[in-house]
Amino acid sequence: MRKRSNSTVRIEYAVPRKKVETALQHYLKRISTQVKVHQAILFGSYARDNYSPGSDIDIAIIADGLPGDPGKRFAMLKDTVLGLDLQPFAYTTKEWGKMLETNSSFAAEIVKQGKVLVSRQLEASRRRKTALLINERLRRKPPNGSDSTKIIRYWRNRRPA
Repeated sequence: MRKRSNSTVRIEYAVPRKKVETALQHYLKRISTQVKVHQAILFGSYARDNYSPGSDIDIAIIADGLPGDPGKRFAMLKDTVLGLDLQPFAYTTKEWGKMLETNSSFAAEIVKQGKVLVSRQLEASRRRKTALLINERLRRKPPNGSDSTKIIRYWRNRRPA
């Protein structure tokens, strides 16, 4: 006689992006008591709309009042939203400006694919630089092929204008 199985299958569904964005707004209000948030940009799989049940939430936070130590920043801003891990990438306005000025490929990727959740007054020059970076990245086509390493290598080897 066959033995009955006690195993069960657990089906997980991904949390819809709209729900995540609403929860992130509450999260940003909560952390704004600790730091002055200038910009918050959702990027990664939730911004690209190709998330899955195991996806985490990637968010770039540009703020003043952040601790100098990156580990302390992460510990201060790390959280769980709707049962999903939140991966905060926090930068001061000076650090973010420097990343934009040096044409950082990571900053370009955040700007290109990101969805802005919060945008407060930044220096006019940094806002212009961000807008120019977005326009340039959207206009210029990377080399043929969709391999992300080729695309990243292409942008890294480009000389700043």
